[in-house]
Amino acid sequence: MEHCDFEEYHKDEEFPPPLPRLIWPKGEVRENGGHGTSRTKLLALRSGCYLIKCRLHDPDEPGGTVPYCGTLRNEVSAQGMVASGDLYLHKDLDPPVPSHGIPIFSIANYRYYLRATELTILDSEPDGFEVALECFSYRSRAWWRQERDFRALLRRLPAPPDFPSAEDYFQGELFDEDGNLTGEITMGWVSEMLRRASIDLGSVDSNVKSPPLTITHPRINEDIGWRDIFAAVGWDVSVRGPELRNGSSASGEEDDSSVEGKIWTSSELHAEFAKWRPAKSDLLDREWRYLLLCVPRLESSYRGLMFDTSIGGSGNRRPREGAALAANAKFEKERWGEKYGEKKLYQCPQLYFRTAIHELGHAMGLVHTAKQARHNGFMARLDDIRERYLKSERPGEDELLETLEWAFAPHDAWRLKHFPDYTVRPGGQPFNRKWKERLSRSHDTADGPEPRPSELPGPLHFRVRPSPGREIVPLGAPVRIELSLENNLKAPVIVSPLKLAAGHLTVGVVGPDGRARGVLPLIHGLEGDGDLLEPKGEDESKKRHSLTLLHGEDGPLFPMPGLYWIRIEWDGLLQIELDGLPQGESLRLQDRCPVLVQDANDEDHALAALDILSNPETLSVLAIGGSRFQAEDSINHTIKTSDVLRPHYQFIMVEYHIYLDSLEKLSDPNLKLTDETIMTVAETRRLSGYIMDKAKAAKEKSKSTEKTLSDLIKVLEANKEKLIAILDPKGKNQSQPRMNPRIAAS
Repeated sequence: MEHCDFEEYHKDEEFPPPLPRLIWPKGEVRENGGHGTSRTKLLALRSGCYLIKCRLHDPDEPGGTVPYCGTLRNEVSAQGMVASGDLYLHKDLDPPVPSHGIPIFSIANYRYYLRATELTILDSEPDGFEVALECFSYRSRAWWRQERDFRALLRRLPAPPDFPSAEDYFQGELFDEDGNLTGEITMGWVSEMLRRASIDLGSVDSNVKSPPLTITHPRINEDIGWRDIFAAVGWDVSVRGPELRNGSSASGEEDDSSVEGKIWTSSELHAEFAKWRPAKSDLLDREWRYLLLCVPRLESSYRGLMFDTSIGGSGNRRPREGAALAANAKFEKERWGEKYGEKKLYQCPQLYFRTAIHELGHAMGLVHTAKQARHNGFMARLDDIRERYLKSERPGEDELLETLEWAFAPHDAWRLKHFPDYTVRPGGQPFNRKWKERLSRSHDTADGPEPRPSELPGPLHFRVRPSPGREIVPLGAPVRIELSLENNLKAPVIVSPLKLAAGHLTVGVVGPDGRARGVLPLIHGLEGDGDLLEPKGEDESKKRHSLTLLHGEDGPLFPMPGLYWIRIEWDGLLQIELDGLPQGESLRLQDRCPVLVQDANDEDHALAALDILSNPETLSVLAIGGSRFQAEDSINHTIKTSDVLRPHYQFIMVEYHIYLDSLEKLSDPNLKLTDETIMTVAETRRLSGYIMDKAKAAKEKSKSTEKTLSDLIKVLEANKEKLIAILDPKGKNQSQPRMNPRIAAS
């Protein structure tokens, strides 16, 4: 037998298949920010999971057909559509019940992965559209081959009575690339989520503590749980347990920190796992069900381990079904310092919670985030994050939790949403070396090269984070970001301004579709003077600025629901000579933060978001304010019709009317500023500046006008002080110069 090179043999195949990208209805022409027929029809396509049923013509039997069932995962926004799906052979089987939600199919019947590449809205069909689908068949060893392409011609029809939505049902025909009829298809909406799974939380001993199911988010001080984490990537996850193998509760109430417990090896884990999941069980054909097993300790001092990596590992030929956590694993004092050193994993509930999600991510087919990628999401190693944290020389160990991202990194979120079923469901793709190598090589590298390290003997600390309490925003709302630059030197320095308009900030946004979007300032060089940073520990050692982001170079920055990463780089100059440090020394610092954009919760919200996102003039309103207002209708309509978006845009209309001396319009209840009105510190200063400019003239007009402005000032000052108190809880650096109201504040 001749030698066959494996890579050469598979040269025409994909590993893994390409994921879908954002697509826009073909042939759409947008004029004057109008919606257009295509846009209206696009938004009528509901996001979520659809049950697919199709019959494809059998090439081996003339006139015969082969039945398939599966799911289509669809995400629709004002910017377009992203869709992927899977097909399973469905001969002689009972059809899924749509009212039961997202269906689960036998893994042995898995056949094809689908991704949508083109969408055409049909003028000839009132409720019709055509979608181009690439079809990949699963081969051996995680190789996929593009078998055929389809064009599905679909029409909206009333759904059969067992579907949860009567209006979101489509029926049509499938055609090949040459236009030949090759099958029939139906698809009906079954869930707002994209996938469904359950997690069994088990323990080998009643004294082994399980990870918490909820924790308090370190930055927003709100509870988040496992369901919240996975819902953000479209997974409907339920958690059972903690339980012992005999079904009794594993509460682990005793707290004897001196007990180390048994060290479990991989072989022992496999043997224990086989007792929980019998080899002949058909459980995974009925449910995507993962097992997270809690033990005292693991070999090699692991805190967690996804041990069920390959076929046959646990004797049941179902890889990625289980993972283990070491409740009593210790944090080394030399690496983790006084706060965490010598503590056990269960004694650090937030880190225990994070480790559990990390191991579940492996069970769902995800690999470690590359160390150089600098993503602090769930799939980044805690030790890598700790190492970067120590090198950053950030003051105080308490800030470590704030550097962690309590969400999946964008590339991992995209995979959890749109990878083939076979690569994420338990019992599918083995978690072998080749799979991990391929995924690691394809990790998102949007962070770019590392900044050149400063030669200064002490760092300037640059930090980027969402405005307090605004880590989660509704679709259509601007994202508000707070920046700070702190002097950790023992001498004062003057540095380039921390403002987008000054040309020293570079802003990039990576969305859930993996696309990088850039931001350019509308005004350059308005601030020529530098910022004075007093020595460390003194007042004015820190400067702050705010950015309000909505539109970028190529359109909306946040066009769809999902997780976004905002990366900001400050590239400035040292503008004062210090001992041994030349004036003009170049500094380059960067930081990043996540923001979660939630989908519209009703029709009014969806239409208002569409109006805002499709009008590029809102960019100039947010960035400059004042009379540069060519989006009045869109924003005014949003304030009046959407309770969700109103607080995010109220201040803009108030600012507009104050600038134009239309103070009588502020009597509108929709324009009443309260402590619920959402603004950054910079926005409050900008609006305060406009009010101050009008104050003298107001005294000459009427007492009522003067009182209106006075009341506004009180609200603005209260909001500003509340924000500053959150941003600077130690009470320092609160003295801030008032910005020129004619200069871009965001």
